[in-house]
Amino acid sequence: MTIWSVPFVVLMLTNLFSLMASFMVNTTLPVYLSDLNVDVSLVGAIAGCFAASAILVRPIAGSAFVSFPRKKLLMFSQAIGIVCLLGYALFDDPLVIMAFRLMHGIGIGCSGPLTVSMAGDFIPQAKFATGISTFSVSLSAAQVVGPATGLFLIDLVGYRWLYIICALSVAAASLCVAAVAEKPRPLMPFKIKLSSTFAIEAVPHTAVVALYTITNAAIMSYLPLMGREYGIANVGFYFALYALTVIVAAPQYGRLSDRYGNERVLLVGFAFFALAYNLLQIGHSVPMLAVIAVLSALGYGSSQPQIQSLAMKATDISRSAVVNNTYYTGIDIGYLVGPALAGGIISALAPYCETMGQTYSSMWPLMFIPATLGFLIVVYWNIKKSKEKKYAR
Repeated sequence: MTIWSVPFVVLMLTNLFSLMASFMVNTTLPVYLSDLNVDVSLVGAIAGCFAASAILVRPIAGSAFVSFPRKKLLMFSQAIGIVCLLGYALFDDPLVIMAFRLMHGIGIGCSGPLTVSMAGDFIPQAKFATGISTFSVSLSAAQVVGPATGLFLIDLVGYRWLYIICALSVAAASLCVAAVAEKPRPLMPFKIKLSSTFAIEAVPHTAVVALYTITNAAIMSYLPLMGREYGIANVGFYFALYALTVIVAAPQYGRLSDRYGNERVLLVGFAFFALAYNLLQIGHSVPMLAVIAVLSALGYGSSQPQIQSLAMKATDISRSAVVNNTYYTGIDIGYLVGPALAGGIISALAPYCETMGQTYSSMWPLMFIPATLGFLIVVYWNIKKSKEKKYAR
């Protein structure tokens, strides 16, 4: 029994093209706003505000996922993304960009859970963790192509053509979706209610991924700006190396999780994540950032699919779309809170630091606190699972 099927591969490509555009924007937009002389604290707010609309749309989206064909919803959400990407290309007013960013959150908030829940229909249950971890390679590949290419294209073609290219990438993803025959399933009457919007059983997993993402989102938003302060003009190599490491490590983590359990593997992932974040305080050179990229990939990058796999295992497969909707709410919260919180910390620390480079370096330890709180929940999961095994003997 294999995880590989034509629909599974096509959906991976769909995820790849959509996320590639998303990571291009996530990485380059703070630099773009900085070049527009937007205040550093507002940079984080604008860059991460898409998550606010993504969170707000989830009550409607969760009900829609079980009431309408997921394929049509996915293509509609990608159409929203195309419009917003073209908006970034056509306008340079920060408030207009913020408006498009908020609208973009609606598309992003729907496309992620829709794609992975559709892919889950084609994964054998016995290899579910392996399938989800393998599917996450599309995320890693997007992280290779997206941030590095986005930062490169800024100098080559400028911001306007960069975002037009992003729009074309999402259009290509829509063509991939059109080739997938969605598995038939019963559709429920459209009604906004808690059970079709939010999976209570996935709340702990949502909390953990939110706390981890708050910490990781600070890197996505402010590492390029810190690199500039220390004379590293293009930190695109960091994101490429990060993603290449996840491509290699994520499937191996999945196999280990199928054998030893997701909970144990998450302990290892956190150790790597903690080491990476501690090194960020002195990561002022290309070699150091390369080491940090590998460690961070073995930490956050490889832990995220383990958390998602646990969330999807927590309930019946028929509710996978609702579970993923809940899970991605955690990621949205992380990307909403993380950049804004990091920007606030930077503004608060700046008067007490001699340079902005020192300010960024001082910010990292404080931004690791949320991930530490998430780790405590993971420790509880391991203790609980050990007790369950003990009593089952």
